[in-house]
Amino acid sequence: MIEESVDPLITAVTDAALALENAVIATEALGLGSVVVGSIRKDIEKVSTLLKLPERVFPIVGLSIRKPIVEMNLKPRLPEAAVIHYDTYQEYDYNAIKAYDDTMEKFAEARETKRWSKKFADYFSSSPNKKVDAFLKINKFFHSNN
Repeated sequence: MIEESVDPLITAVTDAALALENAVIATEALGLGSVVVGSIRKDIEKVSTLLKLPERVFPIVGLSIRKPIVEMNLKPRLPEAAVIHYDTYQEYDYNAIKAYDDTMEKFAEARETKRWSKKFADYFSSSPNKKVDAFLKINKFFHSNN
């Protein structure tokens, strides 16, 4: 149980992210396509039950792999100016984020109704994954003070 430090959890999540990244790269090298599915945490209990995960194991993301049926356009990447910091932390380049919003709006016209930055700001400002917090407490990752 993580009682005084979240460092082991951060290490495990980082390791999982690196493994995911390598799986995506290997998939592409084999001529296959992949989609990272982050929304599985919305149904963390159902996914854990379906996969028969033991206590203290939880799903972070899924990875769907298959041979592409149709060649899709690649999703535009967030510009480096919006996410990379050199030497010290720097304020975000809001012009870069706005430019990305404009690019994503064109890319996802048929799929999305919100601008990219608005979608993520709304998502993270609303504490969306209370289920994840509860699941981690029930599965003995954290003490509940309740």
